Amino acid sequence: MSASHSPIQLTKTSTITTTHSQAAAPQSSGLVNLPSELLIKILRMLSMKEFGSLNRTCHQISFVTTNDAPLHLLSHFFPNLRKTDPDQTDLEALKQRHITHSNLTKGVYVSRTLQAHNQSVDALAIDGRRLFSGSRDNTIKIWDLNTNTCTAILEGHRDYVRCLVLNGQRLISASDDRTIKIWDLNTNTCTATLEGHDGYIKALIINGQRLFSGSYDNTIKIWDLNTNTCTATLEGHDGYIKALIIDEQRLFSGSDDETIMIWDLNTNTCTATLGEHDELVSNLAFHGKNLISSSLDETIQIWDLTTNTCTATLQGHTEGVLSFVLDGQRLISSSYDKTIKIWDLNTNTCTATLKVNNEPVGSLALDGPRLIFSCVDGSIKIWDFNAPDEAVFKEIAEMMISKDPAIADDAMDRFNRMPPKAKKTVYDELHKIKGSSANDEGKDAFHNQNGQGSTPEQRAQSILNYLAERS
Repeated sequence: MSASHSPIQLTKTSTITTTHSQAAAPQSSGLVNLPSELLIKILRMLSMKEFGSLNRTCHQISFVTTNDAPLHLLSHFFPNLRKTDPDQTDLEALKQRHITHSNLTKGVYVSRTLQAHNQSVDALAIDGRRLFSGSRDNTIKIWDLNTNTCTAILEGHRDYVRCLVLNGQRLISASDDRTIKIWDLNTNTCTATLEGHDGYIKALIINGQRLFSGSYDNTIKIWDLNTNTCTATLEGHDGYIKALIIDEQRLFSGSDDETIMIWDLNTNTCTATLGEHDELVSNLAFHGKNLISSSLDETIQIWDLTTNTCTATLQGHTEGVLSFVLDGQRLISSSYDKTIKIWDLNTNTCTATLKVNNEPVGSLALDGPRLIFSCVDGSIKIWDFNAPDEAVFKEIAEMMISKDPAIADDAMDRFNRMPPKAKKTVYDELHKIKGSSANDEGKDAFHNQNGQGSTPEQRAQSILNYLAERS
């Protein structure tokens, strides 16, 4: 948005110029007389930060966004907004989403762990109430996300389950046993098995009644789900297919041959090949009119699909990028480097790097304010970015005194990202936990004896120093 615009006529005697500085200023009396629909158009021009500032300082803005048309703004600022409680007002949903946005940007969360499988979890799918996990133990488990309990186990594959997609009350799974299975989620039974690939199946995507599968046999097959038959086979890649995504009549495929192919589904022919990555293309997603791809070359690339050129490369991971998910203007990526990174797609910069207890992170799924991801030890972790501050502080304090060095190290990493006021609260929690332990070797550090740490920041740093020496 430019620095100035043509004035908008409000009344015969007043005008307003919609500049960033004027719109966000506390003195916003000129906005009071605007019709709601015009006011909303102006608000949509602002950044989230500017909108929040204006909403706090101008009563008319607050009234309009509370009572008239907040959904227009919700869909603009938070395109993936989903109410976690059906009784929430739109404004309550917006406030909750803003908290999630802030915590996600800073990497503030409360974690839970599901001891899911006895081998690595390679695939996740989610429908809001249920989580589905596919594992190298050849099974699929269904989880109730309200209770975090397993409600069913689907068995039938004879090898690793590599990918899952949901289609209403059908779950579709693909495996290293070279088959695709279709499961009825009303009965949790397999209703069909699709066979035809000559290699492990590594990618699935569904579009209407068409299913697309990518395999180690370097082909993509198109299946008619009305008849459960293969209607076409696309050939052209020189490596196995790891990622698929579809946009109307175009299919995009990412491969071990380091390229992305674009297919015209009217003719089933390749119309373009994108080739900027140096290793396997691990994941694909659309972001507006752009395509985003990740790779084992440690990078994430953004492609302009009008010119089929790479316009940006996100660098920061130190090992291959395994997966990513999008949340509005943020991208969350996982890697073999045992971290999750959060990226701002407005600036293409990394805003937070989160450690994962020294484990590579596999599949990612996003459920409103919760990030769900799988680990190589068979566990599934749920990070809630909408948890109350008190729960976050208590969890970090308890982790800091863990006898497991990896857990204590993770706590220190999270603690180090906090602002001074939050660090003081964590210190207070530690004081409660450790205060009665007279013989504890860390007593001096926690109780600020020997003249160390006269401020909350210094006391927090003394804790860090103590725990760093301890681990």
